Amino acid sequence: MLSISGTIGVMRGCALKVFISHSYEDRAVALRLACALEERTLEPWTSARLEPGKDWKAAITQAVSESQGFLFLVGPQSQEDRWLQVEWQAILESDWDRVPQRPMIPILFGDVAVPIFLADRVALSTEGSMDLPVDRIVQLLLNPEETRLPVNYDRARQEQKQRLDVLKQFALSLKLASQHPEGHSLSQ
Repeated sequence: MLSISGTIGVMRGCALKVFISHSYEDRAVALRLACALEERTLEPWTSARLEPGKDWKAAITQAVSESQGFLFLVGPQSQEDRWLQVEWQAILESDWDRVPQRPMIPILFGDVAVPIFLADRVALSTEGSMDLPVDRIVQLLLNPEETRLPVNYDRARQEQKQRLDVLKQFALSLKLASQHPEGHSLSQ
């Protein structure tokens, strides 16, 4: 594992605010991760620390808007947790048109798949243990460009180029058809 020395707050000029998204069942792991991030001078937010009676949805909305990075603890219970789905939706809506997008890092616990909306992100796995790769998490948060899978960008660029080539050929055929209307028909 990597070792990160010094304080991240000094490296960034201020503490990096990180939103930890987790299911109710994973709150103990979220709290453990929050403590580890605080030791590295980051400023984590987790719903596990909300005071009873606090407006949960408003607190999440505010935390999402203030966060500079997101960690998604994905365990066996994640897909069925409707409150977690609300969190994920708030994060996606907040980041949809933001440029550059903030780092989003899925952390997998157990035999689970990466949620589809995070399929183009580097996923970390606990590989059957409950040990968290905290130094790697911090490295990714500080280097957002490393959180996206480059293969998907390359494939997307190729697909875009192919679609543009098809569109250019279609536009050219329309241009030729308009220059020689007697020899061409759109119904052919």
